[in-house]
Amino acid sequence: IASWAAAHPWVRVVVTSRPLGYDAAALSDFRHMAILPMDFEECKNYVGKLLEKLVPEDARQCTDWFEKHTENRNIVELVSKSPLLLGFLLQLSIKRIDFGNSRIELYSRVIQEWLQGSSRQNEMKISEAELMCGIEAVAYYMTNAMDRVHEGAWEKEKILSAVTPWLQRELKCSKLAARQNAEYILEFWDKRGILEKNYLESGIQYRFLHLNIGEYLTGKYISEMEPDEAEKWVLARSGSAKWHEAIRMAVACDDSGFLAASLSKHEEAAELPTGEVFLAAEGLADRQTGAEAQNIYKSLLRFVVSDNEELVKRAVSAIQGMRALIREWDTEYLLELMKNPKRRIADAAYGVYLCMPWEEMDQSILRQHFLDYKGRAEHAFGQRSYQNMEETVKYLQRNPKDCEVIETAKYYYGNHCSMHGMEILGEFLYEVGEQEWKKEWDKRYFSVFDNETMQKAFQRINAVNDALLNVMIEIYGMDMTIKQEDAKSEECLECSKLAQGLQYMQNAIPELYAFGVDLKQPYCKNVIGAVGVAVGVDAGRIKNELSYLHRKRQENPEFRLYRYMKDVIVSSDWSKAAEGIDEETLLKGIAAYSEIVALPCMNMLVQQDGKEETKQALLKMLHAENEDVIERIGMIAQYIWKDKSAEIILNRLLHGRLDVCAGLYRIFPQLYGEFRIKDWMEAMLWGVSNDNIVLVQNACICIKCGLQQGYLDGEAKEELLSFCKEQFETWLQRKVKCTNCDDGAYLDESGFCPECHVGGNLPYRAFMELLINNRRLDYQELIRYGGHRSSDISGVAYEGIKSFWEENPQGIGEILEQIKEDKCPKYLFGWLLTMPENVIGGYQKQIVDVAEKESRELQLVFLEKMNGLEWLPVKEKREYLKKMMCSADAEVKARATKVWLVLE
Repeated sequence: IASWAAAHPWVRVVVTSRPLGYDAAALSDFRHMAILPMDFEECKNYVGKLLEKLVPEDARQCTDWFEKHTENRNIVELVSKSPLLLGFLLQLSIKRIDFGNSRIELYSRVIQEWLQGSSRQNEMKISEAELMCGIEAVAYYMTNAMDRVHEGAWEKEKILSAVTPWLQRELKCSKLAARQNAEYILEFWDKRGILEKNYLESGIQYRFLHLNIGEYLTGKYISEMEPDEAEKWVLARSGSAKWHEAIRMAVACDDSGFLAASLSKHEEAAELPTGEVFLAAEGLADRQTGAEAQNIYKSLLRFVVSDNEELVKRAVSAIQGMRALIREWDTEYLLELMKNPKRRIADAAYGVYLCMPWEEMDQSILRQHFLDYKGRAEHAFGQRSYQNMEETVKYLQRNPKDCEVIETAKYYYGNHCSMHGMEILGEFLYEVGEQEWKKEWDKRYFSVFDNETMQKAFQRINAVNDALLNVMIEIYGMDMTIKQEDAKSEECLECSKLAQGLQYMQNAIPELYAFGVDLKQPYCKNVIGAVGVAVGVDAGRIKNELSYLHRKRQENPEFRLYRYMKDVIVSSDWSKAAEGIDEETLLKGIAAYSEIVALPCMNMLVQQDGKEETKQALLKMLHAENEDVIERIGMIAQYIWKDKSAEIILNRLLHGRLDVCAGLYRIFPQLYGEFRIKDWMEAMLWGVSNDNIVLVQNACICIKCGLQQGYLDGEAKEELLSFCKEQFETWLQRKVKCTNCDDGAYLDESGFCPECHVGGNLPYRAFMELLINNRRLDYQELIRYGGHRSSDISGVAYEGIKSFWEENPQGIGEILEQIKEDKCPKYLFGWLLTMPENVIGGYQKQIVDVAEKESRELQLVFLEKMNGLEWLPVKEKREYLKKMMCSADAEVKARATKVWLVLE
């Protein structure tokens, strides 16, 4: 992720699921955010609706079971953060199976439920116990082989080769019998949805469908090993982030508490923090039992008074996770720490105090902390301060007469808290009788995107879905003679093929609205019918599907057509489809409101010979002022007019309204045929000086392609590039209004609106790429633009500087000397750290010296990038980190610790 992000510096947000080995600390230069937990009351409503559809006759009893068994706080917290676990709970609710009290118990019950689906047949081949042990061995092998996935380590044959000897030894059977059992284990768990089978060129490859389940099974295997062997495995890997979850699960599955104690002792014996005690605490939190928890708590409490912010943060987080296991809280000690003049220590101690059982907390302390936060809300010490304030609200007594607390809650609401905190404060205000105040406040600030607006949007989309189904029924009819009682949604493959041919499921909401308008036009039925011919819809089968869908729509007021559409792969024979439709209909389709109708018509029209009157009609449409239609005609121009296409499109750019021709500039490089270079240059000059931003961007791209093909040289080329550079500098000075909001605000220097905070689509990148490609921005100009607030400008500047350093590696040495003398921007140091080893060459030692001896700012940058520095040996990384962990600067120390704890 770090390497990818370094190559895409203009990207602001990266959204990922948790890949193998991902740890927030390993990407310390990123700002990490997690999706907020689901509101559990909403979650229960959602579960109720799902159960009504899954088990309509038993829904009430299943819902009651779910609500009764989610009274446990640990289960609620788990489910609120994980839709996967919520799905598991639904399965268990239907079967009336207890959820347990922890993640580990929940996983155990789910896997047991999957195991017992066909137990009698299982026993004929292999016992349930052997199936369970077998999948644990598979998980253990796959986890150990995660670094060799790209070498085929997860392929079926490799897994069988690794697991067969283990089964032979455990089951005391022949090698042939062990291999047959291993194959059956893979087949069984593939059908159960634990494993997922992928077909690659090299063979069948397996992976765990849910990574968490794979890690749980690995942890279970490790916990059942001989204690010394398990300890050796865990301690050998505990310093590496990629093993974090597997070790955590091993601790959670270890009934003896031996592994948790081993990790804690290993941490205590180490000269520098290892993070192993945090792993032990997290594992115990996942099992919610264990006598070792009290000792772990005492070890964690030592970190609360540390001067290392990273260790403090991890310790408090670990205590919060295992709070249900702690019996003795050392309350007097915590109260003493809460009086500490160092705000960081006082906040950390109070964070631990909030983990205590509610009945042991002192209301006067809670109330005073809640009020005191107001005095420092504007400059609160870090994230923990407001998290503590929000947590405090949960335990405050609801006293409608305590005006001071209520007014303080109003002050915090929406101003000095997170979105999650707003929910908590909102509930508090409701419970003390301030419903009207909250409603008025919400009305002022949240009226833009209310539920009513969303409901209307859904209604419009549903109307389009219904209209499409009606048109399909008109085209194909329905077979009402076949009984549909046993029909399943999986049978709607013909409808799915038609939807795929239209690209219906891939389009955005505005495009679907436009499609709804098109569906009202008589010719649209002919187009959709032709698409069915192109994708090979079976007329007999689709009748059955349509009668099934029609019945479902009548029975269910919440019917949604898209829920029955499958993601299928189709090949489209547009020449066959074109045989049954006339050119007049295709011309109407090309002028349709939506691309859903227009694109198939374009595909069919280019398959036909093209009558002269059709070509004339297209020319007339090309010279009109409908931007979408003009672009569509440009896309098919080379097929319609062939070697005259470039001349015809260029003629359109020079005559008529230009600002509706943005698409033609984008398409022009794909056209062919002779044209006057003078006309091309004139069209390009007009294009880059237009006010239409998209048109300017496309014109820049068109110029770049044209110059690469040698359209211009000498004075003409210089004239065009000089004009483009002038236009770029003009755009930098322009005031551009935000098109997203109604406030009439101008975009700021970064390209974002100060009112609605939405970014504008400005042509900076296109201009710079053109100028850099033709060497019209020199090295010093790129350095100047590299510090620009616009990520588009700084991103392209980065690419330009990177190319310069690759061609002139001595430039890195010069930059390092300028940084020492404070003669160049500091951000360049971060950029040069992203360069590959062959470019950095002999400057490694010089870079480390600059990072160690120069400013705090450079130390923080170096620490942010350290995990990605493959040219720096691990030994040297450790030496540097040891020095930084002794720094007098709190932030440098904390960041160095963060990197140290996940260093390979």
